[in-house]
Amino acid sequence: MKGASLVVAIASSAMLLLSLTVQAIAQQPATPAAAPTAPPTAAGVREVEVTIGSGEWAVPAILALPAENVGPYPVAVLMHGFGPGTLDGDVGPNKVMRETAIGLAQRGVAALRMAKRSTTHSRRFREEQRHATVGEEWIDDTVAAVTLLRSTAGIDAGRIYVVGHSASGGMAPLVANLTGVAGAVMVNGSLRDAPAMIEDQMNYVTSLSSEDSPESRQQRAEMEAGLRLLRDPNAAGETRALGHPLWYWRSLARIDAQEEVQALTERGAEFLVVQGERDYLTTDADWAVLNAAFTGHPRVTLRRFPRLNHMMQDGEGRMTPAEYRWQKPVAREWTDALSEWISSRPVRTRLN
Repeated sequence: MKGASLVVAIASSAMLLLSLTVQAIAQQPATPAAAPTAPPTAAGVREVEVTIGSGEWAVPAILALPAENVGPYPVAVLMHGFGPGTLDGDVGPNKVMRETAIGLAQRGVAALRMAKRSTTHSRRFREEQRHATVGEEWIDDTVAAVTLLRSTAGIDAGRIYVVGHSASGGMAPLVANLTGVAGAVMVNGSLRDAPAMIEDQMNYVTSLSSEDSPESRQQRAEMEAGLRLLRDPNAAGETRALGHPLWYWRSLARIDAQEEVQALTERGAEFLVVQGERDYLTTDADWAVLNAAFTGHPRVTLRRFPRLNHMMQDGEGRMTPAEYRWQKPVAREWTDALSEWISSRPVRTRLN
């Protein structure tokens, strides 16, 4: 089964179903579950600014470490999903990457977060009139981050884990294999094909709105046209569909996440699969495929969180696009569980 956990965050992407999403949000309460909560503080954490890569394409990063400074510590390398990827992982009023990193560091696991190259250098890509490749957007800088961490004081080079969220969930085992680290984590990712997932997401968001204006019908028609292009193997690679050229979508589809996990575990590394059960971007259908692929595998752990959404925030009921406006911290339940899983893994040397 092929695919790179191609989850498209429709609710947060201006390219995808913007009008339908705005209409759906307008009909949803802004804070369905709780009043806004301030993001967690960095108590017990020290943060070090670092640079990933070099020269014109370097990107900023921050390494969060436990304040005690008595390592070496295991470390999680955090990867962004689809769309812009800022240093703190800004999603609406939330800073998802920073909150995750701090939560891990407070539990004894270091965490490195970085900005996407396609975000940091968006102006240069525009000037060059080209789209970033999958390697430029995700893989190359994550590999460089692992290389940096291997020689960083206070880091246990035998306990480096690549954590991919959403679209990068299937890239995490690929990067782990390229670098020989101890394991990888898929958070709200999938093994299903992108067109099927996007169509499900489109139908769900549309169902939340009673609006049937010419504009909403036009938006849906454009989405459906984009899906037809994604499914057309003969369409020209430079043709754009859903905000990206087809060659980019095809590059993503060539990453075989299940094959990468097989290679990962055969060399002695481990894989954690996580889903927030309230998520509508990855659903029961995605979880069923993941279970069929990995249940019973001795080096794969599967875990679901009934109250968490796509950003691993706590709430009730099925997630709606309104939750991208919430100001809520990443759930402590999630960062506690991830830090516990990482901390309990065996120490390993380079495994490739």
